[in-house]
Amino acid sequence: MAHPLQLLESGEPMSDLHSEEMYRSIFENAIEGIFQTTPAGQYLNVNPALAKMYGYDSTQDLVAGLTAIDNQLYVDHTRRPEFVRIMQEYGAVRGFEAEIYRKDGSTMWISENARAVRDASGQISYYEGMVEDITERKRLEDELHASEQNLSALINNIDDAIWSIDTGYRLITFNATFSHIFEEAYGVKVKVGDVVIDLLPPEWRAEDIALYDRALAGEKFIIERRYQFPEGECYYEISYNPIRTNDTISGVAVFSKDITERQRAHIALQAAMVAAESSNRLKSEFLANMSHEIRTPMNGVIGMTDLLLMTDLTHEQREFARTVRISGESLLVVINDILDFSKIEAGKLDLDITDFDLREVIDNTMDLLAAQAHSKGLELAAFIRPEVPLDLRGDPGRLRQIVNNLVGNAVKFTSQGEVIVTVSRISENATHAVLRFEVRDTGIGIEPKAQARLFQAFSQADGSTTRKYGGTGLGLAISKKLVALMNGEIKVDSEPGKGSSFSFTAEFEKQTLALKSVVRHDLSGLRVLIVDDNATNREILDHHTRMWKMSSDLASSARQALEMLRNESGKDPYELVILDMQMPEIDGLMLARLIKADPDIASVRLVMLTSLGNQLDSEDMKKAGIEACVLKPVKQSRLFNRIAEVMAGHQPLARKKTQTATLTMKSPITPPPNLTRKPVRILLAEDNVINQKVALGLLNNIGYGADVANNGLEVLAALDLRPYDLILMDCQMPELDGYETTQRIRARPDSASMRIVAMTANAMRGESEKCLEAGMDDYLSKPVRLEALRDMLSRWMPEKKE
Repeated sequence: MAHPLQLLESGEPMSDLHSEEMYRSIFENAIEGIFQTTPAGQYLNVNPALAKMYGYDSTQDLVAGLTAIDNQLYVDHTRRPEFVRIMQEYGAVRGFEAEIYRKDGSTMWISENARAVRDASGQISYYEGMVEDITERKRLEDELHASEQNLSALINNIDDAIWSIDTGYRLITFNATFSHIFEEAYGVKVKVGDVVIDLLPPEWRAEDIALYDRALAGEKFIIERRYQFPEGECYYEISYNPIRTNDTISGVAVFSKDITERQRAHIALQAAMVAAESSNRLKSEFLANMSHEIRTPMNGVIGMTDLLLMTDLTHEQREFARTVRISGESLLVVINDILDFSKIEAGKLDLDITDFDLREVIDNTMDLLAAQAHSKGLELAAFIRPEVPLDLRGDPGRLRQIVNNLVGNAVKFTSQGEVIVTVSRISENATHAVLRFEVRDTGIGIEPKAQARLFQAFSQADGSTTRKYGGTGLGLAISKKLVALMNGEIKVDSEPGKGSSFSFTAEFEKQTLALKSVVRHDLSGLRVLIVDDNATNREILDHHTRMWKMSSDLASSARQALEMLRNESGKDPYELVILDMQMPEIDGLMLARLIKADPDIASVRLVMLTSLGNQLDSEDMKKAGIEACVLKPVKQSRLFNRIAEVMAGHQPLARKKTQTATLTMKSPITPPPNLTRKPVRILLAEDNVINQKVALGLLNNIGYGADVANNGLEVLAALDLRPYDLILMDCQMPELDGYETTQRIRARPDSASMRIVAMTANAMRGESEKCLEAGMDDYLSKPVRLEALRDMLSRWMPEKKE
């Protein structure tokens, strides 16, 4: 079958060559655009390929909607007259290029092959032709042209002199700087073909020939040369690069950079360094005086805290006082380290070797940073592997400083997830042990190019780090020096956006008389269920309990824990559940209540793990059936003691309530315990903490309490667990607003008796109607007045009992 282009180029009408059916098949299925137009430019017939090319949905749309002249098809208006002129003069065009508008206003480049078809009298009846899309080709041509222009402009505008020679030292190419130098220095206008050696002063020629010959022999090198000119000394850095063509060296490309100012700056810098050394000595003396002035009151803080710890304190007060003391000691260590840095550099700092308990060092460090981690919602945990010896000799203060610095950095640069400290054994003999400490986080990570300078003094990953996170950049440099003093090394493994892992090794002596182990064997065989949504925490707790010879199982959610407890209740029931407070869907507090509400599993003992910000008082614990709380990060000895107390039937001392704010929920999890003082169940749906406090305060004044949900998802989760008589619904909440939440509630079969009252700050006309249409029963505008709230409650809760 003939190609359409062959039909066009034959010079005969297509109908004379083939049947109408064959012509139509070629016309419809050709991949090139084919057209017929009147001499005036009106399209008579086009094929689908052309319509698609021009952005039209069909050939009819193109024929009906586009006239080449009337609608200015060509971007350059002179192209259409040129096309017509060629057609009239020659009867055909070949490779006629033009930029045209498509239907949507975008442009494209086309190449046209066309001919004029004449009638019997010789007059042009119509044009017919083919169109090819050459947009991509034109783009590449433009890019190549622009690249050549940019390269030429770059070479000619660069301050460095650039030139190349052939094997006869004749100039092949050179830039404007090279030409300017020769004209200024020697009054010579260089041109292609000049022998560059002949243009130089005679005393330089032998040396330059030797340099060119080195490059012509295949050597690539850089030299610095000093030139003495009448106006003074000049220094140049010159790079010689062989030019290879078909595996043969055909010339040399040379780049010459004026480094006179750099050399002068280097000389000035050397003088400045001498002055800086003197200044640094003065600064060191100032720091020494300042550290003394700071240490004096710090000693008072630490000393008075020691006296406080000797007095009668509650368990919580003692923990707070211990944290103050540890913080004071840590601050004192930092102050001392600033002073000691110069000693480290000079190799004059000695470690203070003494007996210490490794677990105590790690636990104290974790205690110090627990509040900061929990305030950011981070999991902070430490795990010392069972094979690690605990009774060691070394410098516990310096070890604590390193770990504190690494964990502190991890918490600082992590916004969500976890920070985990792991201590493992590398090697051990009768007298010494080499340990590996790893601090792993899920933070922002570090760019590879920034990792190399992390351990340099006064350096951080980048300048924005100091502005955003603070810090001097001294901690890791000091840590590296201290690790070296402990016969170890420190390194980092990090990927941007995926967290970091800092690890170091250290060698310690082993104590001659080992301290007594904190592990007692009276709890061996105890059946324990560990419930925590964080996999790392589950692993750590599992290791702890198994080291104490307990029998432990793991659950990653409250629902899984309930299923495991019920499945084992008639076989080998669990005796103890260690549960985390902060878990999704059903938190630890609600899980405790669900366990105690089920008579088949209610006898199990409960120990809660919680953070400083979510401590429970004795009344909360009693209501939920929790017998002890352990603060995170969990100390192994502290957890063991609490378990021993609980299993022995000893109740921990009641602690004074230190936080009165209502516990709120993560989305979507179950609500906190009901706090109502009257037998009316109220749920407050409000995402603003201040507004929550206001609403709870108003309800409390009237004599009611309420559970709190932060958004619509939490409302729905709360209703899955218990019914409510009244919901005070904020309309504007994240994740699921009050309108949609109400509609979902009303879709439930058991919602008819539930009253929903809108609480919104929107005072626009129609807001009350919008609330009622969503299924709400009433409407309160903000700010909510006490009397309005009281009237609403009396209207919808008339049968409440006092």
